Amino acid sequence: MTGGGSSMTKPKKVISPVNCTYVPMKPPHLPPVNLHWQLLPYHSSLRMIGKPQLLFDIAIPTTQMRFAADPFPRPLRNTDFDKPASDDEQLDEMVVECDCLPGKLIHVRRASGIRCWDVFDKIYWAYNRVLTAYEREKIRPKEMVRVQEAFKNRCAGSLGLTKYEEHQGLRCVDKLQGKSFFLGLTRPTSCSNWVLHLGSKPQ
Repeated sequence: MTGGGSSMTKPKKVISPVNCTYVPMKPPHLPPVNLHWQLLPYHSSLRMIGKPQLLFDIAIPTTQMRFAADPFPRPLRNTDFDKPASDDEQLDEMVVECDCLPGKLIHVRRASGIRCWDVFDKIYWAYNRVLTAYEREKIRPKEMVRVQEAFKNRCAGSLGLTKYEEHQGLRCVDKLQGKSFFLGLTRPTSCSNWVLHLGSKPQ
């Protein structure tokens, strides 16, 4: 009691802790993109509608690309290369990563719309650059034996340019150890990047 009066202290309100439950964020919704069939993994449904198998060894220039045909594979025409990369909408940018070489990204851009040619050309040049000294040192000794074998086979197959290629040295494509055939692009759910699949020559 003070000053002849009385004061009563109100009890403090106790706030109970809130039960917080972690709710993972949903991945961003990405609209489906229907790539041109030349860029897709080849499968039986394409064969059934008369689409030929694409033969693209990224170790050799794109001018040597072929469609499987009887009795001999046929070269791609300009009209084949000029097909839009997407069937139902214009793509002006794509980011491609390779499942064989993690961390390597290929950026494809064309303001007026990406064509199949733009994708093939970017893939070829990305993997046909000469390795730096640092990149060569990062190759493990056990892998280097197979990389060197792929290098020798590539040089031997470079008609008229064998000595030039031997002088240039290892290229990025040699790290694929001969599994350098284009097997199509896919895009995992909710991922903006496209995945480049490479492997042995299609049978």
